[in-house]
Amino acid sequence: MNNINIAKTAFVAYRFLDKLCYSVDQIIKNRAVNSFYVSSKKPFENSVWEVSQNIIDLIDKKIGLINLKILVEKILHNLPSRFARLLIMRYIDGQKMDFILNRLQISERTFSRNTTQALKLSLMFMKKYGFEEINLFNLIKSDKWMLGVYNVLSARNLNQDYISSLSCDALLK
Repeated sequence: MNNINIAKTAFVAYRFLDKLCYSVDQIIKNRAVNSFYVSSKKPFENSVWEVSQNIIDLIDKKIGLINLKILVEKILHNLPSRFARLLIMRYIDGQKMDFILNRLQISERTFSRNTTQALKLSLMFMKKYGFEEINLFNLIKSDKWMLGVYNVLSARNLNQDYISSLSCDALLK
């Protein structure tokens, strides 16, 4: 478990949290509406208990996503502005490194150093707000999409600008 990649995953996931929450809402709606139709092949799948349990699990997932959003916003609010701006541009906006270097007028070395410092400070704030790395990793593990983000970010020799091309659909494959 790489702690820095957990922080990166939280910031990249933030970019897609609104879409993910909307998707969870749609799945809940469809599951509730479609529970009316009973299939003789799988009658247990449409039982009141099964549908209710499925909806409760989806609501728990949405609560986790909302908590992650709040956590990222708290972290960004408490980071020094230069670190927050760098993390937003890199992981949330998905900007390419060259764009960030030109926009912030910094060297590649400063970019790397500040990114590492910002991510380490972010981890410190996560702990301060009660989100230990193991808890965040368990949240990531429980979601196929976020686990995909974590695995991509953990890959060795990752192209620096690959983060810019991350999308929900690409990570679900």
